[in-house]
Amino acid sequence: MLRGDRVAFAEVIECYLTETARLVQHISTAIATQDIQTIWQIAHKLKSTSAFIGAIALAQLCKVLEAQARSSNLENNLELLSLLYQEYEQVKTALEKELAKEVP
Repeated sequence: MLRGDRVAFAEVIECYLTETARLVQHISTAIATQDIQTIWQIAHKLKSTSAFIGAIALAQLCKVLEAQARSSNLENNLELLSLLYQEYEQVKTALEKELAKEVP
């Protein structure tokens, strides 16, 4: 989509990292308070942005959280949250490495 524009790509990554850190924190709070509507909304948004950036495993976790919230099933949300944090850290590390590459 960015057709090799490294500067624009770096901006997208930076925005994603900033927004995702905030969303992960909000979803954690929503799970702790069992706020089903917020879990659904944040999981949906995080799923979409993660898929766009290529973080497919993170998007899949969000898809599961979203589906469970839609069905009011909070059964294993803490386990999913733990996996979400782990996957987010891996994505963050990979994207930060990408950002560290020199812009031509």
